[in-house]
Amino acid sequence: IDTKRLADRLAAEGFVVMAPALYHGRVALEADKGRELATVLDENEAALLLAEVAGHLKFLPELGDHRVGLIGFDLGGRLALLAGTRSPDVSAVAAIYGRPITDNDSLRRINVPIMAVFGELDDQIPQAQVTAFKEALDKAGRTSMVKIFPGAGHGFMKQTGETYKPDAANEAWSALIAFLKGTL
Repeated sequence: IDTKRLADRLAAEGFVVMAPALYHGRVALEADKGRELATVLDENEAALLLAEVAGHLKFLPELGDHRVGLIGFDLGGRLALLAGTRSPDVSAVAAIYGRPITDNDSLRRINVPIMAVFGELDDQIPQAQVTAFKEALDKAGRTSMVKIFPGAGHGFMKQTGETYKPDAANEAWSALIAFLKGTL
């Protein structure tokens, strides 16, 4: 449900949006079911699917000459980064509180601007991981913007979540839209 809401918001900003069914048609309406589906998801398979979707979108003749971005929230953020390492058809990657990649070789394969958003108080992604990610991005020579929102936890942009922080969520959304409009 949250994925559809986010896709609708992106579409309202003027983007063509596709949200592939990574769970083979299964939908999680509750957080526990979502965690259950995520634990059995093969990250490599999902990243390859996203890379294929990016290639498909890139060459849709009815869209004309355009750029494609990968945007993901939570697990989707990690998958956007992983797919970015595999797709030559992507022009930008945005990972919103997704578990970061810290491997320099992998990050070097993302040859497009990267935006990453984290909450300072994220209990799932420690600040040490965020710092390692930032250092790896610098070492890999990637163009990136890493934003850490003070007082925000994991999932702070999810309007239906317990950790929702409206001010930080609005600021992060504005930054995401500016990033996408500037790179796509």
